Amino acid sequence: MISQLPWSPSSVLLAVALFLSFLVTVSLPTIPFMDAVRVSSKEGFSVPGRDVNSTEVFTEIRYGIWSICSWNLEGGKVCHSQTSELPFSMKASSPLATASILGALAASLSLTPAIANHAALVCTVSTALALFSFFYVQVWFYSAIRDLFSRGFHGFPKDPSVVHAGPGLWTGFAVLVLMTTASILSCVKRRRRRLAAEAGHAMEF
Repeated sequence: MISQLPWSPSSVLLAVALFLSFLVTVSLPTIPFMDAVRVSSKEGFSVPGRDVNSTEVFTEIRYGIWSICSWNLEGGKVCHSQTSELPFSMKASSPLATASILGALAASLSLTPAIANHAALVCTVSTALALFSFFYVQVWFYSAIRDLFSRGFHGFPKDPSVVHAGPGLWTGFAVLVLMTTASILSCVKRRRRRLAAEAGHAMEF
């Protein structure tokens, strides 16, 4: 069934982009390595604990869309949800972008001419949503965390150099590149179809 679908280079790129975007959307804590921002220090840094007058030492903190996970000196992991810290629009943009990529892939593989003719438009809209999601979630998140550490908030070290872009951010960038390339290929494919149709129509006369 899958082999009978009209696969093209743009469809393959969309399939890869869909898989990567799904990983970015799931994020922490389900996929521990798919964090947008990573704060790490080999020596560890002390932060205020949950109890009064107590401190906790962490070597790494990973910020995802749905959760924040911290690793202590013993290698123990603690995760807590950050659903209240991030606005709903930020949390919803990544799943929306993933859903739009799925729609673009379905349109590119459609056997219905009416849908296939609009595949380039659907892919372009999906690319715009992926672009918005990347800058609104990944880039903004990284900039915000780096700014907080540059000001030393809540007892964290005043050292922005400990803040790094996580795999989730780079994966989001890869999705954006794949979507942009797929959009260009889809537009070229649509243009060739139109020229071929016009040439065939002219030969009839």
